[in-house]
Amino acid sequence: MLSACSTGKITKFNPYKRYGAAPLQQDLELVKKIFEAEHPSVYWYNSKQEVDAAFEEAKQKLRDSLTELQFKRILSEAVSSLQCGHTSVRNSKKMDQWLTVAKPSLFPLGMRVFHDSLVVSYNLYGKDTLLKRGTVIDSINGYSSKQLIDSIFRSFSTDGISRNFKNIRLSGNFPFHYAQSFDTVPQYQIVYTDSAGRQNKLKTRIYRVPPKDSSKKIVPTGKLVRVTKRELQKQKKASIRKVVYDTLNATAIVTLNSFSGGKQKAFFRKTFRQLQHSGFKNLVLDVRNNGGGLISNSSALSKYLIQKPHKISDSVFAKVKFSAFNAYIKHRFWYGLSMVLFTKKKKDGMYHFGYFERHYDRPKRKNHFEGNIYVITGGYSFSATSLLVNAVKGQSNVTVVGEETGGGSYGNSAVYIPDITLPNTKLRVRLPVFRLVMDKNKPKNGLGIYPDIYVPPTISSIQLGKDNKMDKVMELIKKKL
Repeated sequence: MLSACSTGKITKFNPYKRYGAAPLQQDLELVKKIFEAEHPSVYWYNSKQEVDAAFEEAKQKLRDSLTELQFKRILSEAVSSLQCGHTSVRNSKKMDQWLTVAKPSLFPLGMRVFHDSLVVSYNLYGKDTLLKRGTVIDSINGYSSKQLIDSIFRSFSTDGISRNFKNIRLSGNFPFHYAQSFDTVPQYQIVYTDSAGRQNKLKTRIYRVPPKDSSKKIVPTGKLVRVTKRELQKQKKASIRKVVYDTLNATAIVTLNSFSGGKQKAFFRKTFRQLQHSGFKNLVLDVRNNGGGLISNSSALSKYLIQKPHKISDSVFAKVKFSAFNAYIKHRFWYGLSMVLFTKKKKDGMYHFGYFERHYDRPKRKNHFEGNIYVITGGYSFSATSLLVNAVKGQSNVTVVGEETGGGSYGNSAVYIPDITLPNTKLRVRLPVFRLVMDKNKPKNGLGIYPDIYVPPTISSIQLGKDNKMDKVMELIKKKL
């Protein structure tokens, strides 16, 4: 009965509702005021004049009524001017619920994005033999690949000027992000280059998720296996972290897709105990898809790898404990209360998180790994993952392989990241509370952490479905055997 009530509420939501110019401008101005009052890095990479100009440009576009999605596009471009990867615009809760139930039509092609190029990674029309995996797309509806990428990227937030995070984010769900930036149309004019290097044109239609046929009964084939709650939990943990032991190459391959969930500290203890007993000399740490999470988990892992004490950060501070905007910020009272307990105001007027500024991670005495370490990074290596990579990069037994991290090499704004809920449209804006500087002696150039060995994606690796980063790591390992 509760489920039925819930569904009824979702179906009443109108995603095409239009909001007048006045309430839209109120929401925009509120975001700007909260950033100025509370965001610790509002003018870190762009000047006040540049941020003001971005918000003024957004305001000038709010001259007529707009839908939530249309307003989100404009607001996202203004918010991205902060160049902070933890500051971004999200749909309203009701919009997210509606998208889950309604399953609107989609642009049919998934894309891998790199070097201003679009390469097909999948086609929702599986029987299409022309636009298949590895096909280079030159334009869609008259917009070149570069124009499409640049247009979508204007609404993406990232640390500094690092572009690789944007590449990976767009590659992860091109149909969704394309729909967020361009209006849905019944069909698309595609210009593509075939395997012979010839340019061709064709039209493809929008992909509509087929409705379930309630008249057909599902006939089970074979014996039904009931999945227990324990098995589901095990599967969830495996999606977050897992280890594979390659006895032939004396190598353990640890894949970490997040630093949140999965009882990671227990996983680390068990894994490194096993490595100690097995005598394996090589460890591959794959964090290319790790968007971050808890600093405590990142720190716990680093202790098994670092060879000398490592300071987590040089400075971690917030601008305020409480403000006049608490009512719009989720859990702001509780975040403020924790700041009363754990931060101290210093001469610079900021509230410093002393523990992180003083604390050193020290190498584990028990089951510390002394062999060769290979860290695979990519554009989605972000936030707490950047802290880990920063801790081990440059160590004599560590080789970082892959691409520039999405997380900044100098630092980021994070720790606590509550949502601002806008009073009129109910859009949500992520608001980091603390600025974290990893190493003040490094250049603040707005870039991520670069690998020791650069291995970018290629058209051939996409066509063949090859993991060229892992292939490179295994090549390095075999050379040392």
